[in-house]
Amino acid sequence: MKHVPSLSEPLSKPAFEMMIFPFRVRVGFEDFFIKPSQESLIIEPRKDDPEIFKKISKISEEIYSQLQHTPITGIGHNFTFTLDTEEVFAPSHTPLDESVKNHLPGDLSATLQPDIASQLRYSLKFTDKGYTLNLMFDNAEDGTRKLNFNFHYDLENKPPEKVSQVLAFFSESYTIAEKVKDAMIKEG
Repeated sequence: MKHVPSLSEPLSKPAFEMMIFPFRVRVGFEDFFIKPSQESLIIEPRKDDPEIFKKISKISEEIYSQLQHTPITGIGHNFTFTLDTEEVFAPSHTPLDESVKNHLPGDLSATLQPDIASQLRYSLKFTDKGYTLNLMFDNAEDGTRKLNFNFHYDLENKPPEKVSQVLAFFSESYTIAEKVKDAMIKEG
């Protein structure tokens, strides 16, 4: 951590946490967790806060500057919004859920429980954004509804400058996610 200036500040006091089975490690800081694994390095904020997102962008860039020899094939900026009971996902899942239930064969339909879980997934590509927006609406059996965003950047064979640019864009991705959420979630 001494090579990452933002993590070596006197106020940064990491707490190392380890789970034995399955083996996982995470380092907790006041505003975020760092979760290293063999496949990825995840920096997860403890709460949604634009200032924390800016800090995460800076720390990501500082870590990457020390690890530029490490091949980066992709970066994902992930955000989840949990809907309140009065909020409705505008492209309603209810007609689709009912259609699926209504088209089940009679022997299955007769034994179907009333609570149904469903997911709607969309992968949206843009001509000028450099990412694929994977958007998922998750309607859980317990009634919990979430809107998940994954801004996926394919960085295979991209120069280090492009990787740094994507790392710096984390807080902007959150702003875009909020705008999309506001456009797709309506008060019931």
